[in-house]
Amino acid sequence: MSQTSSVPTSTDAVAKPVNRDIPSWAASAGLHLLLLLGMLSVTYEIGPNPLAKENLITSEVEEFDTKVEDYRFDTAMSPAIGNSVRTGEGSASSGVASTTVGTLVGGDVQRSVQRRIEEDLLVVGTAPVSDIPVLSEGMLSTSVETGGVAEKTGGVEGSLDRMTYEIMNSLRDRPTVVVWLFDESPSLKDRRGEITQRFQHIYGQLAALDPTHNDHLKTAIVGFGKDVHFYNNEPTNDIAEATRLVGEMPEDKSGIENVFTALGRVVEKYRRFRTGTNRHNVMIIGVTDERGDDLEQMEKVSAAAVQSGMKVYFVAHSSPFGRQKGYIHWNYDGFNDDIEIDQGPETVKMEVVDLPFWGVQGLDLSRMSSGLGPYHLTRICAETGGIYLITDDHRNGRFDFAVMRNYLPDYRPESVYLQDLKKNKAKLALVETSEKVKDFQQAKRRVNAPNLVFRADTDNALRTAATDAQKDVVAFELYVGEIVKMLEPGEKERAKIKEPRWRAAYDLSYGRALALSARTSGYNMLLASMKVSPKTFAKKDSNTWVLKPSKDIQAGPAVKKVVQKATEMLSRVVDEHAGTPWADLAARELREPMGWEWVEEKHDYEAMARAAANAENRKQVLFADENERKAAEKKKMQAERPKPRL
Repeated sequence: MSQTSSVPTSTDAVAKPVNRDIPSWAASAGLHLLLLLGMLSVTYEIGPNPLAKENLITSEVEEFDTKVEDYRFDTAMSPAIGNSVRTGEGSASSGVASTTVGTLVGGDVQRSVQRRIEEDLLVVGTAPVSDIPVLSEGMLSTSVETGGVAEKTGGVEGSLDRMTYEIMNSLRDRPTVVVWLFDESPSLKDRRGEITQRFQHIYGQLAALDPTHNDHLKTAIVGFGKDVHFYNNEPTNDIAEATRLVGEMPEDKSGIENVFTALGRVVEKYRRFRTGTNRHNVMIIGVTDERGDDLEQMEKVSAAAVQSGMKVYFVAHSSPFGRQKGYIHWNYDGFNDDIEIDQGPETVKMEVVDLPFWGVQGLDLSRMSSGLGPYHLTRICAETGGIYLITDDHRNGRFDFAVMRNYLPDYRPESVYLQDLKKNKAKLALVETSEKVKDFQQAKRRVNAPNLVFRADTDNALRTAATDAQKDVVAFELYVGEIVKMLEPGEKERAKIKEPRWRAAYDLSYGRALALSARTSGYNMLLASMKVSPKTFAKKDSNTWVLKPSKDIQAGPAVKKVVQKATEMLSRVVDEHAGTPWADLAARELREPMGWEWVEEKHDYEAMARAAANAENRKQVLFADENERKAAEKKKMQAERPKPRL
């Protein structure tokens, strides 16, 4: 059945007239539509609901659980360290302090917030001087951002240019007092001279950037050694006067550098510039080459500096990798020598077992730089928002900061660090062993280069040479065995370590201790065997036996097992921690085989004896004149006198 469509045709539309009278309901709808469109163009700012629960600020503060686990150091949040200047990170220009304190305890939260509110009310529109509250037993950092804390800027000149940048950014914030805190030690004489020579350049650059800076920038000169000296009672804007004061600074030959005592005195003296309506920024720039002799003062001084909103900077040396003692080349009374000074370590405690390299060519561990400053000096820079500027970047140890960012030290308070050690036997064993080896080194019992050449023109000569070589090495072998026993208990908990720095340090130290144990045991066994049954030369004219590294382990299955384990651990360091100091040292240990083999040689001992006799005769001729002899004896006595304390 067909259906009739209800849709009108074009013919119907033309035929029927259109009704142009608009109904009243349609007119009303159109009017309301216009009103709605008009209302859409009106914007209202809606404030917070005063009754909303999340907007209420109460006086009740939640109690925090202060277990050590809450303060875990998060290296993932730490920016890279490196050799380049990274402006805007952890510097004055960034407006962000270099240290983040993520957990506050009890009423300290409320007091900290209240203090920040008061500061913002006093100076409207200015960035807060410091976002770090006062440290106490319960206020420990969860993570430390060290971007800018350790920077290599190209020596003293580059470091001072970096400080010029920091001062300029401080002046953009508010008037600034710069306190130059100089180590008065004799070893810093040249450094002080370099800095004063650039004073005019520093302040000249500031004047060029802002001709009115002299009205807002004041300088104080302070020196320290055993005591603290304020060379101008009031900060001055007379740069020529400040330069003169540094140039005339006397030397402190006590050998004592109380750097934290000096910092505490500076904070106390210039705290007044941080109060009132005419507040100043205060920047403390320490210049030194040692870590200081009053480390126990660091916590208190750092808390005072943070509370006062003062930033601490250091223009100083890098710390030797994993060691307390560094060296400075020094000229005294016509003699040149390397003098030991306290420059490290870069960690709370030493975390690398310092062992000699036997039969391996390369630089000693004592000459490798960590690329960071000493723990205590670096930490106070981090906590106050300053920077540790490294001036000596010539030593071995320049590693890619993109890699090293995952291997930063633990900058938490020492008490938390020590508690953490007790929770892992591998960490504890590593630190305890490192400290024991340090004492061993100080006792001068180190054996660096065993004798490898043995005269054997007669069996008696060979036995005598072998016996003499064994005297020191036998005792050293026993000591190395003790080191292995100290590290061994930590192996079971090594897998629980999460931080790559600790894993690399434990594996390297244990692997190197095992390698040295294998080398010394094999060395002694081969010498003992040679004494009992001297080997026969294959060549008629040979008269000397020489021990050389070999892949062939001739010292028995026990030593072979130690070699295998040492190789596995050191190879793991190379594979898992490529591009780090630990991998570099592990690769150096693996560079030569850990076994020994005898190689026969021919030496002309008669010619060697004649040469020695001729040398002695020449000495006698030179000393024939009595005056020359006395002069030589005097020079020898001077050379043997105690080294200066720097």
